[in-house]
Amino acid sequence: MAREGEKASLRLGPGALFMTDHKEGPDLFGVGEAVRPLADLCLAPDAETPIALALVGGRGTGKSYALRRLLEAIDKGARETPSRLARVLVARVEAAGAAAPAAAIAAAVHRALTDNSQYAQLAEDAAHATVDPTHAAATAAERHDETVGRLEQERRARDEVEGRRARLADALLFDTPGSRVDAFARAGRAGIEAKLRRFGFDEGDADVNYRRLVRDLHGLRAGSRASVFVRAIFAYRGQLRLLVLAILAFALAFGLAKWRGGLGDDLVTRFAQLGPAADWMKAHDEALEYVGEGLFVAGLALVLANLWRAASFTGLLFRGLRMLHLDLRERRRELDASAARLERRVAALQMEADSAQTRAETLARKAGGAPAPARADGPAFLAAGVSPEAGARAFLAELGRAMAAGATAAPQRLVIALDGLDNLPPDEARRFLETAKRLAGPGVALIAAADASRLGPDARGFCESLFDAAFDVEALSASAGMRGAGRLLEAPSPAPATEPRLMSVTEPLEAPEIEFLKASATLIGPRPRTLKRFYNAYRLARMADAPRGALALSLAALMAPDPSAASALRWSLETDGPFVAPTAPMALRTAFEALSVEGMGRDAARGAFETARRFAPWG
Repeated sequence: MAREGEKASLRLGPGALFMTDHKEGPDLFGVGEAVRPLADLCLAPDAETPIALALVGGRGTGKSYALRRLLEAIDKGARETPSRLARVLVARVEAAGAAAPAAAIAAAVHRALTDNSQYAQLAEDAAHATVDPTHAAATAAERHDETVGRLEQERRARDEVEGRRARLADALLFDTPGSRVDAFARAGRAGIEAKLRRFGFDEGDADVNYRRLVRDLHGLRAGSRASVFVRAIFAYRGQLRLLVLAILAFALAFGLAKWRGGLGDDLVTRFAQLGPAADWMKAHDEALEYVGEGLFVAGLALVLANLWRAASFTGLLFRGLRMLHLDLRERRRELDASAARLERRVAALQMEADSAQTRAETLARKAGGAPAPARADGPAFLAAGVSPEAGARAFLAELGRAMAAGATAAPQRLVIALDGLDNLPPDEARRFLETAKRLAGPGVALIAAADASRLGPDARGFCESLFDAAFDVEALSASAGMRGAGRLLEAPSPAPATEPRLMSVTEPLEAPEIEFLKASATLIGPRPRTLKRFYNAYRLARMADAPRGALALSLAALMAPDPSAASALRWSLETDGPFVAPTAPMALRTAFEALSVEGMGRDAARGAFETARRFAPWG
C-alpha cells in the first residue's frame, strides 16, 4: 500500500506544471512518523480493547491522508515487527452513502475477511451463524460448486503443462521461434540445405527435414546415437559409391602389386597368349609401379572423403541436438516448477472442495430438506428476510467470539477505519460513530477521521465520551506548515524524520515520568475519564522527541477543565522575555515549578506544547 502511494506521489519542485488534490502524494508534514504511536498502539498485544481513536481536523487538513498513512504503518508494523500482532485485518468503511451504519460496517468487515483467503471460512461461518439454515445451505452449495469449478480449471491447467512437458522437444523444434535450434537453422539455412541435398534429402523443405532429423536423433538412446555415424558412412546417397570406388582402387593396386611380384610370370607360363601383355607390362614396369601407388592413394582418399562427409553430416545433427538439450533443460525447469505449483494448488483445492461438500451436506441436513432459496447478493446476514441491523450485529458478535477464543483462523486485531463522516449531516455522523463504538468488541481498534466541530452541539463532550485517544491533524499541519511549503516548492528530497526516543508505545514508564504525571494531574482534578484520556495521550505523545516534563504539563493544561491554564501556558511560551512560570492559575504555577519547566529552553518547551496539541485536540 505504501509503495503504491509512493508511485503516485507528486513531482515536487518548480518543474511541476499543475498539482491536484488527492489522498496519495508526498508526506509534506511528516504525518507517517507522527501517527506511528497510534499504529504501535493498535498492534500492541497487551493493549486493552476495544480501542477508539480519532483523527480530527477541519476540512482540507489531511484527515483522509493521515488515515491512509496510519493504515500503512499498521500494515507495515504487522509484517515487519516480531513483537507486534501479525494477524491484523483492516476494514475500510466509507460513511457517505451508507443507509444503515451497522450494515455498512459489518459488510466492510465481511468484505475484508473474504478478500483474505486465510479468513474466508471464518467470514462464512460468522455470516451463517444467525441466519436461516436454508440460506446457509444455499450459500454452502454454491461455494462448493465454485470450489469444484476452480479445481477443474487447475486440473486442466496442470494437464496442459504435463502435455507441454511431454511434447517439449517437438515444440522447441517446430513451434518455438527464437529457440537455439530455430536460430541456428535460420542463420545457417543455406549450408544446411546444401549438406542435406548432397546426402539425398531433396524432397520437402530442407529446414523441416533438418529439424526432423534432430528430433529422431533425440529420440534414440545413447548407444543408438553412436550408430548414427556408422550409418552415415554407407546409408546416404553418395557414400556407398565412394566406398565401392575405394574398394576397386585398392583391388587394382593389389592386383598390380601381385603381377609385378611374380604372378605375371606364372600366368604367362600357363597361358602363352598372355605373352605380349606381359612383355608390355615389363617394358612399362616403372610406370605400373606409380599407377599402383596412385590407385592406393586414390582408394585411401575416397575412404577419407567418405568419413569426412559422414562426420560433417553427423556433426551437424549432433550440434542441433546439443542446442536442443540446452533449451530442454531451461524450459523443463520452468515447466517442472509450474507443474509442482499446480499440483499443490490442485491438492489444496481438492481438500477445500471436500470440506465444502461436507459442509454443504451438513447444512442441507440442518435445513431439513427444504428447498434452498436463490443466493442473495452480498453477505448472508444481509439477505432478504433478515433485518440488516440485527444480522450485522449478530455477524460482528460471532466474529468477536471467534477472535476472543484466539482461533488461528481468526485475526488477532480487527481495525475498522471510518472515513467520509464529514459528508454526512451532524446527526447522522454522530449516529454512525455511536453505532461503530457499540459494535466494536474485543480485539477491535476503531479509527475515525472526522471534523469534531461538525458533530453538533457539545461536540467536545461527545468526542471525549466516545474516543480513548485522538490525534489533531490540523495541529500537526499548523506546526509543520512552513516546512511543508518548503518541501513542496523547493524540490529537495524530504529530510529524514528524527528518530523518536522511544521505539514502542508499550515501553514502561520511568520513575521520573510517573512523578511528571502526578504533578501535572493536579490541573485536571478528580475527573476519572479525563485522567484516563490524559494518561493515554501521554503514552502516545512520549514517543516524540520532546521533554517529558513539559509534555506532561502541556497535555494536562490542554485537558484541564479550566481553559485559562492552556491560555496561560501558551502565552508564556509565545511571549518574549524571560521564561518564567505563569502567575495564574495557581495549579499551573505549582505544576510548572514542580516539573522544572522554567529551567529548560523555550524552544524545547514550545516543541513539547506543539506535540501535546496533536494528542489533545479538544484542549
